[in-house]
Amino acid sequence: MLRASRSARSTKTRDARAQQDTLTAQAEALDRQLEVTTAQMVALARAIQSHERRLSALEASLARLDRLQAQAIADLDSRRMEIANLLAAFQRLSRRPPALVLVRPQSALETARAVGMMQAMIAELRARGRSAKQG
Repeated sequence: MLRASRSARSTKTRDARAQQDTLTAQAEALDRQLEVTTAQMVALARAIQSHERRLSALEASLARLDRLQAQAIADLDSRRMEIANLLAAFQRLSRRPPALVLVRPQSALETARAVGMMQAMIAELRARGRSAKQG
């Protein structure tokens, strides 16, 4: 009976050690999985921070572009009257074509001046148009 009791205790001890080894292996596997998960979380946090920085830069660029657009609109609005006056002058000149200079020689000087002014205005308008396209 003593022998059976020792054998039973020995079996229980072996079973307990086997169970302890199994639990230790499971704990180690969980520790490794925790390390992997932690590393993944750190990588995701870095990626999120990077995307947030990029988003902030894009928002700043968008705000700058909004300001530039508002400025361009304000510039065009401020020049609207000037452009309207210029168009009205062109219309008035188109009503007196150069052929009328032959009929009214006293207005030849006026016509020459108008042509010179128109050429200067056209050059200025073209320059403004280019700068508006670029700006």
